[in-house]
Amino acid sequence: MKPILSLCYDEQILPAWAEDFEALCAHFSSQWVKRGAGGPFAMGIRVVDDAEGLKMNQEFRQANYVPDVLSFESEDEDAWDEEEGWFYMGDIVIIEPVVLAEAAARGWGADEMGRHLLAHGALHLMGHDHDDKKEQEEMEAAEAEWLAAYGDENPYTRKMD
Repeated sequence: MKPILSLCYDEQILPAWAEDFEALCAHFSSQWVKRGAGGPFAMGIRVVDDAEGLKMNQEFRQANYVPDVLSFESEDEDAWDEEEGWFYMGDIVIIEPVVLAEAAARGWGADEMGRHLLAHGALHLMGHDHDDKKEQEEMEAAEAEWLAAYGDENPYTRKMD
């Protein structure tokens, strides 16, 4: 089952580099189910500018810099929608100017960078973290596996173009 997404970008216009996010989330959801980790999931995705990314990072993380991605796990105890058959994981916020700058610095396409950050954010929603070396390695391996199954290279071992 395909996840339901809430894609927010200005007047619901998604940047061209993020056009495959729905297909990518469907892919992530199927990978999640294959691993036996749960049923299909849904998440909200929002693409914002630097100012909004900074404001959100300050407000929710008490950090004074513009991040590349933020993840907000659902605090809803009724996150499972029995009628629709999916679990609402939470929201991912991707900061567009950072995506574009990081992609340019690495010699990647913005779409590749966006997919990397979407996968990273989704794994945070699923409980992964990178607070210590072991957790970081596990999270990076899961991300690389998901992206490889989608056809992308491992973002942690890929050489900059």
